[in-house]
Amino acid sequence: GFAGPVEGFGHPGSNLLAFPGECNFSGMRPDLGVIPRLRGSTFRWRVLLDAAKLASSAELRLDDIEADFVCVSFYKIIGYPTGLGALIVRHDAAHLLADTQGARGGTSPHYFGGGSVAAVAATSDFAVPRPALWEQLERGTPHYMGILAAVDGLRGMRAPMSVSAAHSQAVTRSVYKAMSGMRHANGTPLVKVFGNHASSTWRQAQGPTIAFVVLDADGVVVPYTRVAKAARQESIILRVGCMCNPGACQRFLGIDDSQLRENYAAGKVCSDDNDTVDGRPTGAIRISFGRMSTWSDARRWLRFLKGYVDHGEVTVPVPRVVLPVDASAPELRGRITGIAVFPVKGCRAMRPEAWPLTQDGGLVLDRHWAVYKAAGRFPLNLKGCPALAKIAVDLRASGDSLVLEASAVGFGVVHLPLPLPEASSLGKYVPRPAPVQASGSGVDDWFSAVLGMPVTLKGGSSQANAPNTMLCVNHQSLVRTEEVTGVPMPMPRFRANVEVAEFPAFAEVGWARLKAGEVSLEPRGMCPRCPAVDIDSTTGLRTESQSILAALATARLDSDGRGPPKMGVLLRGSGPGLLRVGEQVVAQVVQGSPAG
Repeated sequence: GFAGPVEGFGHPGSNLLAFPGECNFSGMRPDLGVIPRLRGSTFRWRVLLDAAKLASSAELRLDDIEADFVCVSFYKIIGYPTGLGALIVRHDAAHLLADTQGARGGTSPHYFGGGSVAAVAATSDFAVPRPALWEQLERGTPHYMGILAAVDGLRGMRAPMSVSAAHSQAVTRSVYKAMSGMRHANGTPLVKVFGNHASSTWRQAQGPTIAFVVLDADGVVVPYTRVAKAARQESIILRVGCMCNPGACQRFLGIDDSQLRENYAAGKVCSDDNDTVDGRPTGAIRISFGRMSTWSDARRWLRFLKGYVDHGEVTVPVPRVVLPVDASAPELRGRITGIAVFPVKGCRAMRPEAWPLTQDGGLVLDRHWAVYKAAGRFPLNLKGCPALAKIAVDLRASGDSLVLEASAVGFGVVHLPLPLPEASSLGKYVPRPAPVQASGSGVDDWFSAVLGMPVTLKGGSSQANAPNTMLCVNHQSLVRTEEVTGVPMPMPRFRANVEVAEFPAFAEVGWARLKAGEVSLEPRGMCPRCPAVDIDSTTGLRTESQSILAALATARLDSDGRGPPKMGVLLRGSGPGLLRVGEQVVAQVVQGSPAG
């Protein structure tokens, strides 16, 4: 980034250039040999080196670097405490920061705080700065306990930094080579790594950090939140997103300014879990190694990552949490106003008046099928393929068998006979069509024509993100959100399986147990929302003006404000049963819940 002459930059007077010694996103390290050239140029650049990341994993020799100012983080060096660091100032640059006028020069310091002045008047602008620079800059009460902890932490670093740096680089290099060698069965790489790892000068140009994205067998980026959630199940914590470095994120992921604005309009904000917009990744995954990293850590990470080879994704189970019921709180009562079953993931729903549950507690045949790219390993979803919304799907009874019917404007209708064991029991809940000559031929061709790419329809097991659960959305919660934000909240955008009304707004946040007729239901957590809510549920067109996701993220009416915005709650039935439209739902609430 600093190749070429430096003479033509700057202007007479004060010129300051600040840059990091190591990129916190990718671990790339610039050539610090440019610093003497900058300081010795015509315009005498002053240089601030941000060494927060660099000093944590490399020797920092100030006599070689020659920067005017260097900042370091003790948190990054020793792991504790947060918020404590140091600014190192060259003596010949100290006068640029010192306030030497004060009362002697006829003016007061530009800014001062407790402990940074020798004398101060409350009735005039009389103030005299302390003589030492460090006294002037340490404004307010120092972090005494943190400083004591940092001293002990530095003493605990028994090995010299050169040894720690060599160890960190060795572990990182070994992991990088193993990751870059992982391939799917068709020969495509499992990961795309960013940084200078492949450079011949990697020892100098790359720190002990690996930033990457996981790719499926088709070369499509696996959403980073899927990887992070699966890793947490293995007690592996990953840093994901843009790592608070938008410049590196845009550079490595190829996000230009117009795309960034489009992402924001689609509801993407910093630190949320919206990992893709229109199929494009909005962030990456980062792993870092240090002096405390072990080879067993590295092997455990590689074993986990290998699980993505030819398997698409690692399934994340929906945990069962037994919530304490507030026996003293009155029960809340509502009513089922709609049931929606999505036989094909991402396509439109069928809306029966009643529908049975599976043995595992989900709706029968909900998201039982999914559309895949030809030879693809990930099912297409509405977020990545909005055209799925143009396809209406229904189940039809034909004698003792079922027929899957798919239709789209301009493409007619296609039928697929379903030799399912549930056919005889489901027949009473689905309409009987006019006689059709149903055959499975041409189904993939029909879906391919509608979506404009080669695809295939696959089924046989649940294709849902959270298998064996039902998404329930409270109508009053949507009404309340619309009142606060001014943005319409149509129920179909939230693709709920069970729609309820008559409950107070956001009562679902405090549900502990529910009973719908004879069916017992358990909450399995609130549903995080993604950009799919901004896709019209019948046309597949994305909202251009008022973003539902952005409104949810701004209002944060659903929870404590952490993580992505949420709307709706995942429910799991206690076993087989039947849900009916119009049926009363009785809810018990969690102890301490505002709903109680």
